[in-house]
Amino acid sequence: MTWTPPTLVIALHGYEDDPADLAALLEPLDVDGQAIVALRGPIAAPNGPAWFTSDDAGPVEAELRQSLDVLRVLIDRTAADYGVDRSAVVLGGFSQGAVAALAFALSDAGAAAPFAGLFSISGYLLHAESIDYDIAGLAAGGTPTLVVHGADDDVVAVQQGRSVARLLERRGVAVDYVEVDGDHHLGAVAVDALGAWLSALDD
Repeated sequence: MTWTPPTLVIALHGYEDDPADLAALLEPLDVDGQAIVALRGPIAAPNGPAWFTSDDAGPVEAELRQSLDVLRVLIDRTAADYGVDRSAVVLGGFSQGAVAALAFALSDAGAAAPFAGLFSISGYLLHAESIDYDIAGLAAGGTPTLVVHGADDDVVAVQQGRSVARLLERRGVAVDYVEVDGDHHLGAVAVDALGAWLSALDD
């Protein structure tokens, strides 16, 4: 008989990061009751995979849209492999992966196929003209959301993490915001915050 996890955590890596490294960092969370899967971004950046690149005009929205299309397939395929649907999936990521996770959940999940949870670590909400964000739909779907950010982040300013949390909360999303000591780094403190939040979801 195949084991079916009550919670499937699908994590998205940062810009040019190896998804295997992300999986290793999150391995302490891979315990009875949940499984961790790190997906690989489909965009080839100079030194590794990405969810989008940037040019002189800023983030390349066409690449982000491509990544969201790929994620739609990968998330549902991965969930099916584990014998669950989106109601058992917690989606999130670190840095650019958090940007992609937020963009996907806000443009695709909504109230029709809500996730069990959504998390952003050192991420931000990308203002993309070609992507419609449905925050009301995310709120209606009842998807709890965790935002974790380093107080001294020198890549994605902590104000951007705070802004994401405030925006979602104002629109009715249940948000937990955790500000940790440190910079743009997925360290033990951030992982512990994610683990505590995941445990609370199962209670």
